[in-house]
Amino acid sequence: MRHARIAASLVVAAAGLALTGCGGGLPAASAPGHPAAASQPAANQQTGSQAIASQLAGGQAQGPPDRSLAGINACKLIPAAMIAQTIGQLDGPPSGSQDGLSCIFNTRLDSENGGPSYILDVAGRSMYDTAKTIAQSEANAHLTQLSTVKGIGDEGFAQANSGGGPAYTVFVAKGGASVSVQMNSVLAVDEQRANRLVAEVIARL
Repeated sequence: MRHARIAASLVVAAAGLALTGCGGGLPAASAPGHPAAASQPAANQQTGSQAIASQLAGGQAQGPPDRSLAGINACKLIPAAMIAQTIGQLDGPPSGSQDGLSCIFNTRLDSENGGPSYILDVAGRSMYDTAKTIAQSEANAHLTQLSTVKGIGDEGFAQANSGGGPAYTVFVAKGGASVSVQMNSVLAVDEQRANRLVAEVIARL
């Protein structure tokens, strides 16, 4: 099964909303590395996902600034034994992204049947704010179901969708960082495991 990184897809989706004026004529975000318009003070320039999140929020910051994620390896944040206790037996070693901020855990139900796959992403706080804005828009359009996640990090929400294949994603923010886990199941037991995985990771950031 081919997985796309959640963080990358959220940036693309958010950029598409900004460019098409979703929510009332929002300006397009500046591409990373390119200067903002000359009329904007240099001190107020934003790039990448931070700029997109700010625009979708009406230009107002929703949370703390992004913290540094240097040195974080998502696949190694939690010991293997803890991973097995949290989401079940793995079907082979986890697979990490080149930057170390994403990790895919494929599970196995038994010797013959595979279990859900859990895609873990560690990102800055702005990515959480972007994801929340998009999810709220989708919920308002009755395209997805949202629920509040309490007791993990500073705040969080979960998004469930059965159309086009079951999918459950939980997002949690803590300070200037965020953690998300996407899973190809909407069974209650698997959703609880995804929430526990997020809790274990966010506690280590």
